[in-house]
Amino acid sequence: MTVLAMSAAEITRFDTLMRLDRGEIRVADAMELLGLARRQVYRLLGRLREDGASGLVSRKCQSASKKDPLSACKRDPLRQAA
Repeated sequence: MTVLAMSAAEITRFDTLMRLDRGEIRVADAMELLGLARRQVYRLLGRLREDGASGLVSRKCQSASKKDPLSACKRDPLRQAA
């Protein structure tokens, strides 16, 4: 079992997209709740369907800077790439 470290915003995004996927809310509702454009909602929904919850976790930590490889993970050590 993989443990994911998700921010509050990522958890809210996951919950909203799951409700959209189950048909509980419309795309327009998800757009308003997330403050995103229709295209972005569909992009995130596709990533959720393809990769699950891990697809919604910020990818900043996964692509380290060449100058400072730990720069993205320094602030939150629990968000290190698996």
